[in-house]
Amino acid sequence: MPLIFSCPALFKPRRVDQQVRLIDVYPTLADLLGMQADRRAQGRSLAPLLRGQDSMAPEPSYSHMSSEGKWHALRT
Repeated sequence: MPLIFSCPALFKPRRVDQQVRLIDVYPTLADLLGMQADRRAQGRSLAPLLRGQDSMAPEPSYSHMSSEGKWHALRT
């Protein structure tokens, strides 16, 4: 699923090919707004990627569905 951030006042348009996760959205928005994310929040800010950093250390992404669905996924 693509993740799109648009704020020309803060960063130039660019495409980031690195895998990102939905749990990274909150820390990213908090960082861009100059706020501190809640310390209990999972994920990390993607702001360095948006500001032009080439890459960040990869993080695995894990999904899980109820035991009835028996669906699990791990992406690295």
